[in-house]
Amino acid sequence: MSKERLPMHRVREILRLRFVCALPKREIARTIGIDRETVSSYLDRAEKAGIRWPLPDDLNDAANRASK
Repeated sequence: MSKERLPMHRVREILRLRFVCALPKREIARTIGIDRETVSSYLDRAEKAGIRWPLPDDLNDAANRASK
C-alpha cells in the first residue's frame, strides 16, 4: 500500500460503496481504481474507529487536511 493518504472524498466513496451498495472489497477497488489492500486498510481503520455510514458531519476534506 502506498504511504500517501487518499483524499477524503475517495475515503468517503470507499465507505459509501461498502455500506450503501454492499460491494465487496475487490469491486470497490476496481470501481475506484486503487489496490484491494488499500481498500481493506481503509475499511479496517474505519471499523477500528467505529465509523459507519452515514458519516459524521465532521468527516470532510477540511478536517482531513487539518489532521496532517
